[in-house]
Amino acid sequence: MKRKIIVAICILIFFPLGLYIGAFHKLPLATTASEFGEFGSFIAGICGLIAAVASVFAVIHAIKAFKRQNKQFDRQSFENSFFNLISNFNQRISSLSRDKKNGSAVFDLILTDFKIKTDGYLSQLEIHSLKVVDLVNKTYKNEFSVLLLSFKTITEYIDKSQMPENVKLQFMLIFYSNMTLAEVELLHRLVKVVDYIKPVFDKYPNKLFD
Repeated sequence: MKRKIIVAICILIFFPLGLYIGAFHKLPLATTASEFGEFGSFIAGICGLIAAVASVFAVIHAIKAFKRQNKQFDRQSFENSFFNLISNFNQRISSLSRDKKNGSAVFDLILTDFKIKTDGYLSQLEIHSLKVVDLVNKTYKNEFSVLLLSFKTITEYIDKSQMPENVKLQFMLIFYSNMTLAEVELLHRLVKVVDYIKPVFDKYPNKLFD
């Protein structure tokens, strides 16, 4: 940007001077105050033009710098909120306890129970869905309120941000990396019957279980 400004100023200085010298180089040097005044007016015009153009470039440069700062601020603000959400998610998972299992190990227990109670009905979709919903809303209501609501909150925060799509995908991958295989597999199973996580899950899928 600075190089462009310097080049533009040089052109504005030397091109008019070149024209002036080319047109008037055969004339004798000024000898009167009025003649020097006319030359001074010419130089003042050039300087005024240079100043105007330089001001325009300065404004453009300031606007671009302001936009870059805003983008950096937005990205930093987004990252801070995102990692706070991840931290809260991990804390809530760590607080879970069931049948002598604690934290994320609870979902290993739940996944095993899911397979036992629902996989036998995969060919009977209506019954299978009822079994899954019963496990989510009754048997493991507390555990799934943590997993599903956290997933919904964090994924919607990512999806509704002003970040580019490739950046959103990167943060979704970071989020998935904070979940165990059991938690991701349970989400993959639940997306078929839990409507409110399906849109974002379909948009940013974890392909491990496809």
